[in-house]
Amino acid sequence: PFYRMKLSDVSIEEDITAISSYGHNGSLIAACGSNLFLLFGANLLGGVVQFTKKVKLVSSGTLPSQVTQIVPDPNGPRVALFGSKFVVILSVPIELWSSCGVAELLQQKYFCETTSVQEGVFLGDAQPLQVVWTSEESRDDLSSFLAVLSSDCAIRFYDLNSSTGVDYPKVKMDLLTLMPHLSSTNSNSYGLFKSIVSFAVLSHSSRLWNVLLVDSDGESHVSTVYQSNSPQSVHQLNLPIEISSLVIVPHEKDDIFTSLIASSPNGVLHHLVVVMGEEGADAIRVVDSLALPSTILSITPFKSGAVAQTANSLYIIDLVSSRSYLSSFALGEPLPTWEGMHVLECVRKMKGSFISSIPCISIDLENDSTLLVYLTEKGLESTVITHEWGSKAGEKQIAGPSTVSGATSIEEKIKEIIKDLKVISKNVGSCKTEESDLLISFITTLSSIKHNFQVLRNCVHLTSSWVTGDCVARVDAVNGARAAQDASILSLYHSLCQAEERMYSNRLHTQSLLQKANLLWNSLSSRSIDNEKEMEMIKTLKEHSKQLDELTRTIPKANLDMEMLKRAISRTTESSTRLKRRADVVSIREEIEALMTRCEGIDKMMVELDN
Repeated sequence: PFYRMKLSDVSIEEDITAISSYGHNGSLIAACGSNLFLLFGANLLGGVVQFTKKVKLVSSGTLPSQVTQIVPDPNGPRVALFGSKFVVILSVPIELWSSCGVAELLQQKYFCETTSVQEGVFLGDAQPLQVVWTSEESRDDLSSFLAVLSSDCAIRFYDLNSSTGVDYPKVKMDLLTLMPHLSSTNSNSYGLFKSIVSFAVLSHSSRLWNVLLVDSDGESHVSTVYQSNSPQSVHQLNLPIEISSLVIVPHEKDDIFTSLIASSPNGVLHHLVVVMGEEGADAIRVVDSLALPSTILSITPFKSGAVAQTANSLYIIDLVSSRSYLSSFALGEPLPTWEGMHVLECVRKMKGSFISSIPCISIDLENDSTLLVYLTEKGLESTVITHEWGSKAGEKQIAGPSTVSGATSIEEKIKEIIKDLKVISKNVGSCKTEESDLLISFITTLSSIKHNFQVLRNCVHLTSSWVTGDCVARVDAVNGARAAQDASILSLYHSLCQAEERMYSNRLHTQSLLQKANLLWNSLSSRSIDNEKEMEMIKTLKEHSKQLDELTRTIPKANLDMEMLKRAISRTTESSTRLKRRADVVSIREEIEALMTRCEGIDKMMVELDN
């Protein structure tokens, strides 16, 4: 279900510092320092991922430093950008975000208005660490709040619909006051000061936010933040795990639980379930844990799970079966089989290559597949994941050591052979022992050693034979698949060559037909009522009678009959107009008879031409 797809040349020559998916058109925003580019409309063409349009986004204000993270509003066209000393909101034109956007109508460059978020906060030592858009659960319009975590241990909630906007926060969560152990006078066992490094908004109502906090020691805390001036408090969860980062898994509105994927510093993934109450989180439980082979750099939400990113691999985390089990348990329904969370490796880089620490992104495509885009030493790369990945349980591989096919039977055979090993007794002699007895004892020992050596030799031979046979079978399978693939590619190449030849021949034939048709219609259009010009037209038609043979096979004869009838009707109309001006009825009859005779002559000429 995974297909490594090459990204077409996106013509971004600068170093990319951040990427993000955007809008409803399969688009991507890339930041190159302080420059922004939007790649519009991803689609799959001929095994290559192509973007239909490249647009440059020009901000109305100068960004003080390079952009390190892009956070789009999930409910609208706005984008939050932040770097080491700034947070700004970029207002992108709606046609670049809406599903009604058409690539052919887009411009090459768009000027976007930028609004700085409380510049005074970041003039000192404070730096932005995380930005989250939040909106009330009962509303589907634009996100109404922007939450910013800064290095001064504060989370500021900005009401974008109020008069103060982003100039002053509506609510400031001062964690140094609420959590005294974060004070600079307290340090951990390593001599480092604790600080809040990540947070997640579990829910947002018209009165409050439920916030989950993670500090630098991996401890987790929960807090209820009211929009009014109610006192705030923070409670430690005392979970049995350490957390370095976490994300909320996308879920349907009727989902009973809120699921989170968290990672520990030692490379362990955790599935957390939050049971929400009226005033906050009633309970948070660790449902499942699974270790990955290497340290986790980042976690990105993905459909019914997430994507975990390491230095050389990407892993898809699927929570469908886990959440189905938990929902059945909560509703009192029959419980399905517990399968836990599935982790499937979808990208692995070879030795010497690496995946950048910049988080990967996922883009939903029209054919119910998902495009994963990540940054390597070569630039942007992608992998397409089809909708079948979640239904093929047989292809799911839990991270960790894998079993070798056939190894179990070999192991059983080796155990049976080893049972035949003889026990070698210790030879003990004395000065009274006869020399012959000692020789017999040594000969028996040497015989046992020889027998055991032969048994071990048989085990080694059996193992080497199996390994050799397995390797040969694998090589033969690979060579066979490669030969079949080469044959199919060669057959496809020949088919394409033949199709190209047929297209070229058809094009020449079509051009010839068009030339002949143009000559014919030019001749027909030059006809008039004058007899001399009609005779010249007839001579021209006779000269091209040979070419008309080919033409009559492709152009229906009805077109010629229709054209002749049209001209006869036109002449009849003109003659009738002139006849109406005459008063003599006899002259009118003569004109009609002459007209009928003339039409009969034309019909005879067409019959002769057809013959």
